[in-house]
Amino acid sequence: MKEVLFELNRVHADLRAGDCELDDLWHQRLPLWQTLGWEPAQLRLWLHCQPGIQIQGAESDNPRFRLAPAGRRAETASPGTDDGVATEQPLGDRIADILAAHGKPAPPALIRSQLPSTLLVTDAMIRAAARDHPRLSFTGPLIRLGSQA
Repeated sequence: MKEVLFELNRVHADLRAGDCELDDLWHQRLPLWQTLGWEPAQLRLWLHCQPGIQIQGAESDNPRFRLAPAGRRAETASPGTDDGVATEQPLGDRIADILAAHGKPAPPALIRSQLPSTLLVTDAMIRAAARDHPRLSFTGPLIRLGSQA
């Protein structure tokens, strides 16, 4: 799993070098997407949910993705979003907030149902964010909020 996370971080880092079309990103790391069992639509969704990534031609079949300049928030070129600005709160922090309000451990599906409808995430993305968050841990299939240090 660490290798997969490393490769996903490399995809994000590669966007620092310049913008890239969805098709190119897909073909550059085809073995990674096969390992994850992803289709191009899932890669597109993952990129859309990443902080700091700008999207050009979001409504097209082959949008371009690039890393926003340091200090700028990610913007999409698609109309109909809240002024085109993506949210900045990390997914792990959102999960922690939901669990704090819920008051007990919860499965990823319940957490996903409590997220804003504009935030498109999968249960696998929720589990990965929980694994990486210092305040979150697992009890069987449930994600729980640990004590703050």
